[in-house]
Amino acid sequence: MPFKQLFCALVALLMVGSSSAQKGITIKEFKTGVDNRSYDMILDVRTQEEWDTGHIPGSILVPIDTFSEDNFWLQMNNSGYSCNKSCATIVVIGFEGGRGQIAIDKLREMGFEGTLYNSMGIKFWVAAGYDLTLKDDSPKPVCKSTDICPNSSSTNTIVGLGAGLVILSLLFML
Repeated sequence: MPFKQLFCALVALLMVGSSSAQKGITIKEFKTGVDNRSYDMILDVRTQEEWDTGHIPGSILVPIDTFSEDNFWLQMNNSGYSCNKSCATIVVIGFEGGRGQIAIDKLREMGFEGTLYNSMGIKFWVAAGYDLTLKDDSPKPVCKSTDICPNSSSTNTIVGLGAGLVILSLLFML
């Protein structure tokens, strides 16, 4: 019986831990989110040359080749940003999704805790018939100037306590 309890506890921990993992979204879901301004940041990780041929309105260019050292992060740090908090929602876009996954891994290494979406790529955006823009309309992310998680420490405590209760409940049920 102890093995079964240990196994269930591990499964519960994995389920709780995966709640902040990277998530995939469809191009249609991504487009709806762009239209509704649902994302705190949309990072385009393609090259400057690719960006210049067209990009998603409202996205910010942070090329994958210089991603971790990009001046964008220095500017964000200097302004006391909150985009790395657990309530942030960031979408990363490349050409086909590969660079997006690399960027998500780098964001995690940089301490980003929020929901990260890999939008799978400009290629699929264009194939769905959605427009790109040539305008340099890169906005300042809301989370750069505003704390988007004013109660984040109490929220994290509540989530942590909830996860602990789930695990204890599972153990006592066995």
